[in-house]
Amino acid sequence: MDGIEAHIVHDTLVAPALADPQHAAHDALAHALRGRIATGSRVAITAGSRGIANVGHILRGLAQAVRDVGGEPFFIAAMGSHGGGTGLGQREMLAGLGITAISVGAPIVSEMDVVEVGTTAGGVRVYCDAQAARARRHCRSRPRETAHRFFRPD
Repeated sequence: MDGIEAHIVHDTLVAPALADPQHAAHDALAHALRGRIATGSRVAITAGSRGIANVGHILRGLAQAVRDVGGEPFFIAAMGSHGGGTGLGQREMLAGLGITAISVGAPIVSEMDVVEVGTTAGGVRVYCDAQAARARRHCRSRPRETAHRFFRPD
C-alpha cells in the first residue's frame, strides 16, 4: 500500500463541564417558563436514548423547574424505533439508562399513540405524541440528534 499517508487524530472538542447539571437545567428552564405555565398544567418533557452525559440529573432538574412554576411534569419517551418501537420497550431502555420515574421525579408515560396536529406547507402531515398533545405544553429537552443508522435518505 504505497502512497497512503496515515495520521492519528485526537478529538479535541472542548465542552465546559457543569459542576451541577441538575441545578443548571432547573435554573435555565425555570427562568424561561416563568409566567408561561398555568398552575396545574400538565407539561410533557421528552426523554431519549442518545447518550447525553448526566441525562438523569438534567431531567430531574427540568421536572423540578416545571413544578416550581406551578406545572405538573411528566416524561414521554422520544426514541422512535428504539426499544423495539413499543412503549414497554422504550420504558425498559430508559430504565437501563437510569431514567425512571423515581430518578427523574416525575412519571414516565411511554405509549406509541400519536395524533395529527397539522400539515406542513408542502402537504406533509405532522404528528405528535398523544399524551403531549393532550397536555398542550411540551418542553423539548433537545435530544442529541443523529441520523438513524438504518435511515437512508433519497
